[in-house]
Order: sequence, then C-alpha cells, then structure tokens
Amino acid sequence: MEKIQNSIAYLFIGCVAILAVISVFGVWNLLDDDVISKSFKTIGLIAFASIIIAVAGNASEKHKLAKEGSDAPEAPGAMQSQISEAVPHKAFAGIRQTTTVFLVVCVSILALLGALSIWEVMGGEILERSFSSMIILSFAAFIIVLTCLTREKIGIFSEKKHSSPAILVFIVLIVWFIALIASGF
Repeated sequence: MEKIQNSIAYLFIGCVAILAVISVFGVWNLLDDDVISKSFKTIGLIAFASIIIAVAGNASEKHKLAKEGSDAPEAPGAMQSQISEAVPHKAFAGIRQTTTVFLVVCVSILALLGALSIWEVMGGEILERSFSSMIILSFAAFIIVLTCLTREKIGIFSEKKHSSPAILVFIVLIVWFIALIASGF
C-alpha cells in the first residue's frame, strides 16, 4: 500500500505542477482565457481526490497495524522494508524543499513586476497578473508541500498525532475557494 500511495503522490505532484504552469500561462495570456479556470478547478479536484486516497490509505494502514498487533515478531524482510520506506521520504523532502525555493523565487520576481507596474515603469495589467500568478503558485506549492508532508509523516501527519483528516479536507477546500474567488472563477 505504501508503494501505491507514493506513486500516486508523485503523479499528483506532477499534475499539480503542470496545471499550475498552465494556469499561470493563462493569466499572462499565453493560452486561451478559458484554460485558467478549467486548470484551477482541475487542481482542486485532483487535490480533493488525493486527500480521499490518502485518508483511505491511512485508514487501511491503521487497520492493518491494529490487526497485526505490536507484539508480533519482526519478519526477516522487515529491515529491508524500513530501508525502502526511507528513500521515498528523502525524495519527498527534496521535492518539498525545491518547491519552497521555487515559490520564493517566483513570488519575489512577481512582486518586483507588480512594484514596477505600480510605479508605472511597466504598463498594462501587470499588477493584476502578478497577483493572480502569486495566488496560483502559492496554492500549488501549498498542495505539493502538504502532499510531501503527508508522505513524510511529518507534523500533523505523523503517526504519533491523531488529527482528523476532515481538518485537512476543510483547509484545502477553504484555500481552493478563496483562490477561485480571487481569480474571478
């Protein structure tokens, strides 16, 4: 189940990244106007679907652990399983760090473009496009980082914490709706 969840997480991260780029291209009129709203709605749909898959996988793992019990002797292949689980966690940590750096660089450049537009160095709708691009990239980074944290089992997603998956669903949906409203659907 762990390998399936990791594969789905990699696929999901790739989809979110591609759709975020498509959405930003739509904001800057490099693609059709309809593309931005469809891409943003698709990002939200994929985020919701991955949350359902993650919750189902976590419930399945908890049920499996409860069924096996903590007194079970360690199987001969258990050490190899623990080693193979560490590799995806490192990969997700790298993705998370790269996403954060990419977001900081992009938001800095977009803020500079917006400031140049405010001071009328650059004309047109640069300020609005910069702001919209920041929203899209921030939301995509938020979803990617949450996915990585889930797979790394860090923070509220750690096995030691008992948080409700409904809280995660609620947070993602609220951020998605705010971003949809801010982008003008």
